[in-house]
Amino acid sequence: TPSHPSTYVHADRATTIKIVPEIKTTKEELRRWDPKLRGCFFDDERPLQYFQYYTEKNCDLECESNASLSRCGCVPFYHPRTRDTPVCGPEKYDCCFESIAESIDPDSPSFQNCNCLPACFEIEYRISVANFQRNFSTATAKGFQSGIFSGNFPENNFALVTVQYQTQKVIAQMRVAVFSFTDFIANIGGLLGLFLGFSFLSLFEIIYFFVLKYYKKRSNKRTDTDN
Repeated sequence: TPSHPSTYVHADRATTIKIVPEIKTTKEELRRWDPKLRGCFFDDERPLQYFQYYTEKNCDLECESNASLSRCGCVPFYHPRTRDTPVCGPEKYDCCFESIAESIDPDSPSFQNCNCLPACFEIEYRISVANFQRNFSTATAKGFQSGIFSGNFPENNFALVTVQYQTQKVIAQMRVAVFSFTDFIANIGGLLGLFLGFSFLSLFEIIYFFVLKYYKKRSNKRTDTDN
């Protein structure tokens, strides 16, 4: 999965795994938006039963567990559950597979009820893998032999794995409102000013003009009546 990447390590080859972390955050002012509109949940908006912290992956796992428990009366051993929840045996494998497949189908009602969105703050890891043929020399073998092997160093089925970060910097992505209500008002004022020579200051001047004219006209009527 994107949040838990994995790869294969080949025997008799050297493998280099480079990790690329990605940080996604959301501006706090978007908290007042509907989660479906902003496309994510804050930590305190979507509590989970089996996990302390909300992530989309945790939400999916909990949804699969609930679907399996509701349909099959048990939960697979590799899914989260409470201590008193029955664990599915081999005879319930088909039932569990069907219920989990239905829970991840976007067109199924079970998927809609899960209501799993990405977390508003999350860290994901991508990996890039490179492997190549490596002739493990005697010097390399001796370096590993002293700490791992008590006997002769194996000549076959040996793999060298190097794990490192691809860069020393992490680029964070932030969800922001591209077009807010303030921007909407500003654009309306700008368009009116461009095509009609109109501004909100002109609007207040017009209102002031009519109010002043009304009171002036009313004052003149009173003067005529007194005369």
